[in-house]
Amino acid sequence: MRATPTDLCRLAEDCITISQTLGDGWSGHQDGLSVPASAAGDVTGAGALATAHGKAVQQAATAIGRLVGVLEIDSDGLMLCAFDISGADEKAAEGFENVPRPSPGPSPQPTPAPPGRTPTPPVPTPSPSPGPSPTPPAPTPTPGS
Repeated sequence: MRATPTDLCRLAEDCITISQTLGDGWSGHQDGLSVPASAAGDVTGAGALATAHGKAVQQAATAIGRLVGVLEIDSDGLMLCAFDISGADEKAAEGFENVPRPSPGPSPQPTPAPPGRTPTPPVPTPSPSPGPSPTPPAPTPTPGS
């Protein structure tokens, strides 16, 4: 798997968005989960039921709060990782820019002609005709045929 700094930043933004949505959704509905002790009526164990319900709501609040915190910490970690990768890329690029490059050297020269011989210029070769091929000449009649 290959991750770019841009991908990591996008993922960090997603973590923050999810943590905010989760936190806002919980706090917007947490009050609706509060039940007075009298709601269970006067049956045996009504008080224990109301107490257990209150503890369950508190446990859920703790769990969701921790999950929101983990998502925020993960977002921070992803951003730091993106910056580290980006910094490492920049440092590597600077290293390549500072590498001395060899000079290209002289241009190649044509091979000299052997002594006593003058070079002949190349003769262009004709390209084939793009049109139809010519028809062969008609055979000439021979005497006696």
